[in-house]
Amino acid sequence: MIRITAMEEYGVRCLVRLARNGAGQPVTCATLSEAEHVPPLFAEQILRRFRFGGLVTSVRGPHGGYILAKDPVTITLGEVNRLLLQVRPEPAQGL
Repeated sequence: MIRITAMEEYGVRCLVRLARNGAGQPVTCATLSEAEHVPPLFAEQILRRFRFGGLVTSVRGPHGGYILAKDPVTITLGEVNRLLLQVRPEPAQGL
């Protein structure tokens, strides 16, 4: 039996929400946290790992938030798990 950690489940839920939101429409961490029932501090940690891993991009400003940095079709569960289970995520290439 495969066990999925809470961080993995929450991470996938956040990515699915970002993918459903559409391209170029930023979603705040608070909105993701509330919509997906993810504790706010957990959501911040997850999004930080995804940003360092190149899965999401942060948008600053009053209408800022997070958007997917990659086509959702190209994101694999293995990639998500590697980012979430690293003790200290490595920055994506080019950052």
